[in-house]
Amino acid sequence: MIRCCILLLLYMFSVSAFCEQKQLAVLELENLNVTEQFLSSVNHQLRTQILQQLDSDSIRVIPHQELLQVVSDTDQTTSCFNSGCVVEMAQLLAADYVLSGVISKSQSEYTLKIRLHEAGELKPLSSMKSTLSDDKSTLQEIVLLALKVLKKSGIEELSIEDAMINKSSGRFSAPAENWSMDKSEYIVVQFNSEPTGSVVELNGKELCKATPCQRELSAGQHKVVMKKPRYQSWSKTFTATDGLKVFGKLNPHFGYLQVISEVSGVHLSLDGKSLGMTPLPVVEVNVGTHKIAVNDPCYTGPSYTFDSLKNQTEQVEYPVTERQAGIRVSLVDVVDNVLSGKVYVDNVYLGETPGTFQVGLCSKELVVKYEGRDLRHDLALVEKKITVVDLKSEYQATLQTDGYEVVLIPSGRFTMGCSAAAAQACSDAEKPVHQVTLSRSFYMMKSEVTQQLYKKVVGTNPSRFRSLTRPVEKVSWYDAVRFANALSELEGREQCYQFTEAVNPKIIWSNKNCRGWRLPTEAEWEYAARGGAGYKYAGGNNVDQVAWYDGNSVGGTHEVCRKKRNKYGLCDMSGNVFEWVWDSWRENYGASLPVTDPIYVNPVAPYRVLRGGDWENGAANALVSFRDGDYPSVRLINQGFRLVRGL
Repeated sequence: MIRCCILLLLYMFSVSAFCEQKQLAVLELENLNVTEQFLSSVNHQLRTQILQQLDSDSIRVIPHQELLQVVSDTDQTTSCFNSGCVVEMAQLLAADYVLSGVISKSQSEYTLKIRLHEAGELKPLSSMKSTLSDDKSTLQEIVLLALKVLKKSGIEELSIEDAMINKSSGRFSAPAENWSMDKSEYIVVQFNSEPTGSVVELNGKELCKATPCQRELSAGQHKVVMKKPRYQSWSKTFTATDGLKVFGKLNPHFGYLQVISEVSGVHLSLDGKSLGMTPLPVVEVNVGTHKIAVNDPCYTGPSYTFDSLKNQTEQVEYPVTERQAGIRVSLVDVVDNVLSGKVYVDNVYLGETPGTFQVGLCSKELVVKYEGRDLRHDLALVEKKITVVDLKSEYQATLQTDGYEVVLIPSGRFTMGCSAAAAQACSDAEKPVHQVTLSRSFYMMKSEVTQQLYKKVVGTNPSRFRSLTRPVEKVSWYDAVRFANALSELEGREQCYQFTEAVNPKIIWSNKNCRGWRLPTEAEWEYAARGGAGYKYAGGNNVDQVAWYDGNSVGGTHEVCRKKRNKYGLCDMSGNVFEWVWDSWRENYGASLPVTDPIYVNPVAPYRVLRGGDWENGAANALVSFRDGDYPSVRLINQGFRLVRGL
């Protein structure tokens, strides 16, 4: 390709240097049933005579060696008669004109066709053909015919004197003319078909390998046949005229099949070979009897036999059934307590654990949702068999130790603030209502810290209403955080709080992922109190069932967990004693706080928040959204607390 480009540049330079000189390329004649020895002699004489007759200041005949060099560099041929090929050769050789021809022999006669093309033009400037006798004058007649084609072109630069044509030199004497010109010889006809890609045969010989195509034909009548596998052949006899378009419509020798199914993606076979997946669009099917069957590991269905008729569509509503299997799913905690989790297979909810479920054989994934966590298991099922899947949660749903019990509170999202059920009883401090997400699960003590637990850890019992099973009261916010650190130390856990001063201490909770004991945030407390339900109180809408308040307490606290628990199993989240939480007090507790894991601490705020209501106030204080606050150093007979810790 590089050498070709260099040659083209050289030719272009030559043309620019001699702007008046035109270039003529003489291609070798194409051979049709002529001996190579004879053809070689003809081509040699043709090049030699044209070079002698025409090479001048106005016409330059491109030397044969240059022609051979370009042919070698571009993988072309030294001869061609097709107009497209001639135009391409003119471009490669930088020729203004190209002389080409074809010679054939039949018995004792030669047939010669010669034409002259101008560069870039498919239609020749001039052309002639002649029938030559098989004698010694044949070589001379070929050269003379070529000269006459050049003269006939009418191009001034190529004008040739008659004397030149009739020139008698040696054996090149002018014989009597025996040629005739076919004016309609070079006719371009277009062929196309429906469907495309058909083979075109003309007069019994292949003309095009695939439609659409365009070819030069001789004048006169022709018979065209178009063929394509699985189609009936199409034929027509036509008279060639310039610009004619021949179009054949081949009728299919096959039928059509369409498969409709309510289930997508099921593999089908046709006569034992893969057909495709349901639903199947219209496809071609050979004429004859065929059988459709399911060829799919996940589905089954009946065989279907049909006769395919030519050019008709067989539409099949194919019933398929998913192959079935079973799973038995159970979930336990780390100490083998049976847990109730929600079961999903491939994102479809089936029920709760423990349970047995019928599923599709090719089901991929089992997910059991429990306490905000997804326990996943890849399925490999056996048809019509039950596979047992035993899952274990990494956390216990409940923990019981000496003096207290804890329950797992899962992470999640909830609506914080005054609920619609309690709207008339809500204060402005319980607004605005806003959405909150808690990203981390946590353990929370099932009940308020009892006097028994407080005395065990601290060594004293400050309560007014003495009973080891009642909640501790008369404890300040500072007392609660000190107790949290002390319980963590007693159990060998990380202490969550740091004290910076002895008097009016500054308390820092720096590690929010601390796994020791601590006070709940206000959002954590309300989320746990609601228990995933929309009740007004923690555990229900009937305050007497869930809370000790001034309407039923008879003037004092009561033993913990004597009222109905909420969904998480928490006791006394409404009533008995108010519970300290970590946050500082603010009136508009939903404003400007993050929606995920919100915490509000203001070093200059005087109060810390209390939640849950108490034994000496009304039912409105027991609402899950009710908020109150007090100085962190105050100790009252209606104030206690409960703790949480991270996982």
